[in-house]
Amino acid sequence: MLVEGESIFIKALGQRIAFYREKKGFSLIDFSANARIEVEEIVAYENGRRSIQIEDFLKIANALDIDASQLIDGIVL
Repeated sequence: MLVEGESIFIKALGQRIAFYREKKGFSLIDFSANARIEVEEIVAYENGRRSIQIEDFLKIANALDIDASQLIDGIVL
């Protein structure tokens, strides 16, 4: 079970992933293929319903062609 701070972080990270994916013009299907992560997983991450594994976090940053720190910079718990 997640504590409140973790839940806030996971939701904020998901919003950040969705923001950058949309900014780069990726559909969920295209992004899923590019990141090599199932669409259902990406949707769960973007909606803050699932904690992200470090491997997927790095795949997402790579697929977005951004530094991984951009996904978490400024997220305040």
